[in-house]
Amino acid sequence: MSRNSGRRRLKKNQAEIARSQARSVERSHDEALSGHVLSPERPAASGGFMAMQTSVSITSPLPPPEMVEGYGNIDPSFPARLMEMVEGQAKHRQGLERWAVIGEVINHNVATLCGAAVALFGLYASWQMGIAGKQTAASIVGGTTVVMLTSIFFYGRRQKRVEQPQPPQRSSKQPRQ
Repeated sequence: MSRNSGRRRLKKNQAEIARSQARSVERSHDEALSGHVLSPERPAASGGFMAMQTSVSITSPLPPPEMVEGYGNIDPSFPARLMEMVEGQAKHRQGLERWAVIGEVINHNVATLCGAAVALFGLYASWQMGIAGKQTAASIVGGTTVVMLTSIFFYGRRQKRVEQPQPPQRSSKQPRQ
């Protein structure tokens, strides 16, 4: 079946539904004008009909099988195209997540290397100042470098602990299973 014949059939079905809805609206309008008001308690006695509206919310990337089958009735290629679209979206999302993890690793490694370079430079500068006879300046630069490294180390450990999900802790009152 060609794509154009599926589109024609879809347009024909849509037009048929629109005509049917228009006829029912005209009928309801005529009945309302003639004094036949619909009664929710007894719709048959009032000579009218009741309408019920239903909504469906889909949280999955795939619609329910019944809906996919309905799309297949419109055009047999729709279910396959729908699956291709969902698979493509999943690959895209996984690719983004992969690059986010790679970016985090690169960022961590670059930060570590930069920190090591700054620390080595500070210690080298302190050593050179000590050799040149400037012990006060050497002790200030060396001490600052050591304090900086220690604080960054402890800050990094604390951040890592905060980012990791903690398992729920049991209280001593709860029985073990």
